[in-house]
Amino acid sequence: MLVGCFALILFRRDLHTISFFIGNMVCEAVNMIFKYIIKEPRPFVRPFQYTDYGMPSSHSQMVWFFALYATFFVLFRLHHNRESIFEAIWKASIIAAVFCIASVVVYSRVYLLYHSWAQVIVGSVLGAVLGVGWFFIVHVHLTPLFPQIASWSI
Repeated sequence: MLVGCFALILFRRDLHTISFFIGNMVCEAVNMIFKYIIKEPRPFVRPFQYTDYGMPSSHSQMVWFFALYATFFVLFRLHHNRESIFEAIWKASIIAAVFCIASVVVYSRVYLLYHSWAQVIVGSVLGAVLGVGWFFIVHVHLTPLFPQIASWSI
């Protein structure tokens, strides 16, 4: 996901994409801080033991950051003058797909024995909170500045 964001930034230079990328980096930094503070190891059921900590799950955190950010983006930023029933169905389908993918990622982390349920739940909640919070920071505080920033000569 981060490589895709970076490619979009390079080729489109879209301020919203840049803001989303910065939010991902903040989310990752928060995860590293929590792992350093909590220091809970990964489950001991794998034949190969990892040396890094498992609480909170960074995959779960990032995927739920994306899921909630994308949900709020679809609900608050994607709109036309007239919303038809087809557009409402399309938006609901996007949100449902994002939530299904996020759920599968979380389940896979436990199924593949990389994390415990507690680790993925904490990561999911933390990612969801950060996703909603970052969306509103971008939507309320940064988006009004985008025209001014876009006029800068870089």
